[in-house]
Amino acid sequence: MKLVLALGAALLVSLICEKAEAQLAREAFYSIPSETVSAADFLTGKKGTPVALAGQLRLAKMGAAKQPVVILLHSASGPIAEGAPYEEWPRVLNEVGIATFAVDSYTGRGLFIPADSGKIGPLTLTRIVDAFRALELVAKNPRVDSARIAVMGFSQGGSAAHYSSMARFQKMYDSAGLQFVGHISAYVPCATRYRDDDVTNHASRDC
Repeated sequence: MKLVLALGAALLVSLICEKAEAQLAREAFYSIPSETVSAADFLTGKKGTPVALAGQLRLAKMGAAKQPVVILLHSASGPIAEGAPYEEWPRVLNEVGIATFAVDSYTGRGLFIPADSGKIGPLTLTRIVDAFRALELVAKNPRVDSARIAVMGFSQGGSAAHYSSMARFQKMYDSAGLQFVGHISAYVPCATRYRDDDVTNHASRDC
């Protein structure tokens, strides 16, 4: 069942960013081994339920032999919602020689918008785990500069991108010993405070 969901997620992600073809050198789909964790378990470092998510790597046509990458985390509306940032940002970044890795945090978990819209709220912290697992996977690609991988999220995904900069969460969930070079959050909700959330390893840019 997990494999079927992961394959289905890959097909959904393949619909993203058709406008980027002119700047695209190569695209590949990956299964991302992540987990689903409740908020309470996440904050105490407990393991969650394993899940296979889908990710789409788009390498730029022009640029260095080893390209920098921006990992993209979609909003609560999902990865293929009308007007989703996944349609535009890969094109913009590919044009300047930056690869992208778009993560689908929903389909592998059996969530489909809008039918399951009531179930997505508790996933905000879990998506921090998704970000770190995507970082570990992408860093292994020989075409990727593992020292120049950033994360960019939108709304709910923006919260995950923002809080992945926290030193405490990095220590708990960045098992590969890697770090994002930057954290970019677009229209991120900032109503929740966490212990030591001002102690970060990198600057986080909110916009």
